[in-house]
Amino acid sequence: MYSIDINFLRDRPEYQPPIPSKAGGVAISVNERTALIAGIVVGVVPIAVVGGLWFLAQSENTSLAEQLAKLEQNASVLSSQDQQVKAIQAEAAQIKAQRDGIASIFNTSIKPIVAILQDIRDRVPAGVQISQISQALTVDQEKIKAATAPAQTPAQTPPPAPQATPPGNQPATAQAAQTPPPVAPPVPWEAFTQTLKIVGTARSFDDVNDFILSLKQSELFNSNAIKLNKSELKENPLQQNVALAAEFKNTGQNIVVPKVLLPDVVEYEIEVKVNQKLASEITQILRSKGAFGLATRIETLKQKGVIQP
Repeated sequence: MYSIDINFLRDRPEYQPPIPSKAGGVAISVNERTALIAGIVVGVVPIAVVGGLWFLAQSENTSLAEQLAKLEQNASVLSSQDQQVKAIQAEAAQIKAQRDGIASIFNTSIKPIVAILQDIRDRVPAGVQISQISQALTVDQEKIKAATAPAQTPAQTPPPAPQATPPGNQPATAQAAQTPPPVAPPVPWEAFTQTLKIVGTARSFDDVNDFILSLKQSELFNSNAIKLNKSELKENPLQQNVALAAEFKNTGQNIVVPKVLLPDVVEYEIEVKVNQKLASEITQILRSKGAFGLATRIETLKQKGVIQP
């Protein structure tokens, strides 16, 4: 048989064996523990503050770097757009120059001869006859050179060299920014002088003066450049022997035909310079003088906006 031995003495406090403490252990009081914690806090807080400031600085640097990248990207876009705008402006200026050049060919100060002859015909007094009209066109080469010489521009700082880009990846603005081809300047019509010489006869010097005054009122001529080169009283070029009546016909007898004396005439030569008014300024006058083709072309160019009215 088995028996159970129960020892209740181990449960009594006075019989509990002492618990050995850990080797090297030192008891710490509450005050010492508080001072230790305070020292740890004092040592850790500055480090934490520095770490926090460093973290904020890094965050700020990252934000500034992102903003700088965005600004550089925007600057690149704006630079590209600026190049496009300049290219468009250069192309518009080239088109305008071409338009003005074409318009200047038709909008000339050289007057059609049909309008000149009609205007002179309308102004000839009754006692004046015209035997010859000649025309000469002179060109002032100095004015031509001054008008066609390239404009002098001040020296400019050369633009920075563009950054190298891989082949086949050139920006679209590179082609647009190329220098446009030169355009011929408008025709400098002020360099051309159209001169007329009118030769004929008149019954008197007064008729010649009246003719000159009438020419000065023309819208086609320069009133300050009309001068009388020659004015002489001469025998009438129509002077000839004529029979006074039918009975003086040859009847087999010697008949003396009386000589009819015609009055002397004034032989004159007038020099006239055509004014520098453009065709667009006197379109209606040109039409009224018979220059329908030029007047119609000028009116069409005005309607298209090529020539400003």
